[in-house]
Amino acid sequence: MISNASGTYEVGCKPGLIKCQLDSPPRHSVQLKYDYLVGQTEVSQDLWLRVMGTKPWTRTLNGPPIVACGTSGVGDNLPVVCVS
Repeated sequence: MISNASGTYEVGCKPGLIKCQLDSPPRHSVQLKYDYLVGQTEVSQDLWLRVMGTKPWTRTLNGPPIVACGTSGVGDNLPVVCVS
C-alpha cells in the first residue's frame, strides 16, 4: 500500500498540454481532508473474487460468461475491470 497525505493538490489538465484528453477538466485545486492508502498494483480477478465474492467483469446470458466492459479477457491473474 502507498500512503497519500491529506492536503491541497492541483489536478486536471494544464493549459496548452497536447496530451490532454478532450474531456479532461481544466487545472483546479482539490483538498483531501484525510490521509489514505491505495494499492500499488492492480487488483487481480482472483483476489477480487476471493475478497468480494463477485465477478463484475462478466455477464451471463443463458450460457457461458460474456466478458463485459471491453476487457481483453477473464483470468485469475488479469486485472479487475468494470469497477471504480
